[in-house]
Amino acid sequence: MKFFCQKLGERPPTAPTQQQPQVIEKILPPPPAPPRQVIVERLPAAPAKPRQVIYEKWLPYEETKERPVIVERAPALEVYVEINLPNSLDFHR
Repeated sequence: MKFFCQKLGERPPTAPTQQQPQVIEKILPPPPAPPRQVIVERLPAAPAKPRQVIYEKWLPYEETKERPVIVERAPALEVYVEINLPNSLDFHR
């Protein structure tokens, strides 16, 4: 059994009339310049710092200043009397 279905409804609205295209010309400023490109150059790693060089140097001695020389005359020679000791202390025989 086949049923034929008929749809009942109102008429669709009429399509609007087609308008003529309208051309609008505007003078626009140019687009902004693109950002500058940054080129990153990779350099090789810097070499390690060298060790500190410690240079030891002996400093010269300071010049010695001339010291004053004091000259004193010795008193006149005194004559000593020779003492004869007993032979008990004489070890060199």
